[in-house]
Amino acid sequence: NPATDVINIDFNNAESTFTSIQLVDMQGKVIFTSPVHNRSVMTIPVDQVTNGIYAVRMQSENGFAVQQIAVHK
Repeated sequence: NPATDVINIDFNNAESTFTSIQLVDMQGKVIFTSPVHNRSVMTIPVDQVTNGIYAVRMQSENGFAVQQIAVHK
């Protein structure tokens, strides 16, 4: 399902401890960045971004995890 207003990332079942999270457009521009700070859920606002495909990039001690998401309003 495409996101319309926010993206909620649930870290409760994560195998790694994530330290930061970014929302990146397909040109590589960072739209949003935030430290995670031991949160169980992170909310990324997408109400101000244009429709399209984005990457959610999560950094941990072991490297990066990337998930593509669609924004459609």
